[in-house]
Amino acid sequence: MSMKNKIKEKLTQRLAFSFGILFAFLMAVIPVAAGIYSYIEHSSEYRRGLSEKLSQVSAVLVPEVEIAVNNDDIGGWKLRAVPFMNAFELASISLFEVSPDNSRVLLLADVRPDKSEPERYPEETAGYFRDASPEVSEVLNEVTEKGSAVSVSDIFNGEYGKVITCYTAVGLSGGRSGVMCAAAYMNGTEQRAIFRTLIFAVILEAVIAGICALGMRYVSVNCIDRIRYLTTSIEEYTRIKDPVIAENIRRHTRGNDEIAVLSLHTASMITEIQEHIDRIMQISGDLLTANERAEKFSELARKDALTGLENKLSYYENVKRLDEMIKNGKANFAVIVIDLNYLKRINDECGHNEGDAVLKKLADKITGFFGSKMAFRIGGDEFAVIVEGEESRNALTLAANFRNMVSAGYKSGHLRNEPSAAVGCSNYRAGQDKSVRDVFERADNEMYGNKIQMKAVRRD
Repeated sequence: MSMKNKIKEKLTQRLAFSFGILFAFLMAVIPVAAGIYSYIEHSSEYRRGLSEKLSQVSAVLVPEVEIAVNNDDIGGWKLRAVPFMNAFELASISLFEVSPDNSRVLLLADVRPDKSEPERYPEETAGYFRDASPEVSEVLNEVTEKGSAVSVSDIFNGEYGKVITCYTAVGLSGGRSGVMCAAAYMNGTEQRAIFRTLIFAVILEAVIAGICALGMRYVSVNCIDRIRYLTTSIEEYTRIKDPVIAENIRRHTRGNDEIAVLSLHTASMITEIQEHIDRIMQISGDLLTANERAEKFSELARKDALTGLENKLSYYENVKRLDEMIKNGKANFAVIVIDLNYLKRINDECGHNEGDAVLKKLADKITGFFGSKMAFRIGGDEFAVIVEGEESRNALTLAANFRNMVSAGYKSGHLRNEPSAAVGCSNYRAGQDKSVRDVFERADNEMYGNKIQMKAVRRD
């Protein structure tokens, strides 16, 4: 995987992880917190409703209770209390006598769904009052001060579950104090609060899920898709180097947010890079042309204009190279010297154009015979061939064969036909020759001897 693909994949993973964390937070934490708040609010609302209901029931029943107790008509009061209990779904309606210090209570009457007769404690037994719990004593003190009180407690020791009770003061005969307790179950209240809370939580979850989906869609369209298009465009440019990609990026850019600014900067960067590439290509083309020209000039500087052979400058460069090889003990070469006969006579009798033509003919023969070996025109009518490597062992034979070839084509007295040339050759002698000049002089002397034999020595 390329570095760019790794960066793009890492960016996508980070965005997905961030939105996943955000979605989990919204879907878990917020609904839970909202549910707890909703449950508390609903519970408080139902509790207030029950308190008001119990207060209304107590306000109706207390006068009847006082009359019934004073007339010893507890049973009649119970019968009249049952419809209220059923109508308002009460857990119980009880009547207690309270000790003066509110520390003990005596149950005088109790109306509950499972009891038809009120429970009474035997009055003849000493200490007939039941000790009240500290919680109940606290409530009784409040009733004494205010005339009524509402409490949420389990005064029946878990027999009926959690209840909300309205305590109302009742005046009994003989100056005794009493209290009527109207209690309602809290179980149904809590269930209704939980049900409403669950409905609220489900609706909230759906709303949050919709908001998150819209948010993720917005982020996908306005962030991820735009970043993906930008990275794809950059990868395409690095692959094909097409400047049109910059225009495409500008055309797809919308808005003025950070991604839009990044896209415009990227398009500008691509344009600048392309301009630099174009300039570099132009400079490279100019340099290539200049190098080609320089190489051409260098080649022309080493070519003889008339014959096309290497000239004297090129010959001296190779002499320098061979002298360096002699110093290093790596030299292995031979020098063949060729001199055109009768050049001055041809120029004088036939003109310089004819002399140039004969020089070209001899140069063509040298090139055709020696092939890829280095051949030079080192003077007006003088040529040299350098034979290197293993072929230098056959240099004397090559020189003799070339001499025979030229002699066979020449016809005496016909200066305009085939050229006549004297040839000399000498091999490098290791340990004896100090430079190429020593080899050249032996070859030149041999050439001069050949010229004498041909009776073509210039006598100007």
